[in-house]
Amino acid sequence: MTKSEAEIIIMQMGGYRVLRMFVGVTKYVFSSTEGFISFKFHGNPSMNYCKIFYYYGKDLYKMQFINYKDFTYELVDEVDDVFFDMLVPIFESCTDLFLSFT
Repeated sequence: MTKSEAEIIIMQMGGYRVLRMFVGVTKYVFSSTEGFISFKFHGNPSMNYCKIFYYYGKDLYKMQFINYKDFTYELVDEVDDVFFDMLVPIFESCTDLFLSFT
């Protein structure tokens, strides 16, 4: 995954401003070797980290929701084969947080 592909995923989630205003995201991490972008968010006590993997062949995503605390990771939820237009609804349903007013 390149930086521009990671930015496209952020734009599909609503953009940098939306993620910052609604869930407090300030830093993003992307891995070109493993093909994911991740970010830490606020507002849900059971999970606070999201990883989005991109599958080139299928043109689909995998979303992982993680509870990151004291340098340990606990996978809370995972959704496979996500289309680009389902990134926001799945994020909202899994985290009970919203990325828009409507």
